[in-house]
Amino acid sequence: MTKLTLKAVNKAIAEVSKLEMHSGQGYFYFTGHGVENLPQHQANIYVYRLNDLSLEQYVAFAKGAQLAIDAHFAWEAQYDADNYATQSKEL
Repeated sequence: MTKLTLKAVNKAIAEVSKLEMHSGQGYFYFTGHGVENLPQHQANIYVYRLNDLSLEQYVAFAKGAQLAIDAHFAWEAQYDADNYATQSKEL
């Protein structure tokens, strides 16, 4: 297995999401618009070393996180639209 670098992982992640991965102390985490709406288990990857997972696994984590973020914003937009329509009818 080729030794991974954070730069290489972020390059691959950029092809499938708007997220960026960073290293913490004993874990890795995503940053980007909407990450604050994710549960902790989707925003963080709990591995000690970058090479504990493959590039494909990191990309899969990023895809899943991006899908969850997109779903959250789609739900939020629909909620706002429904709420606006309800308020308009009441006037």
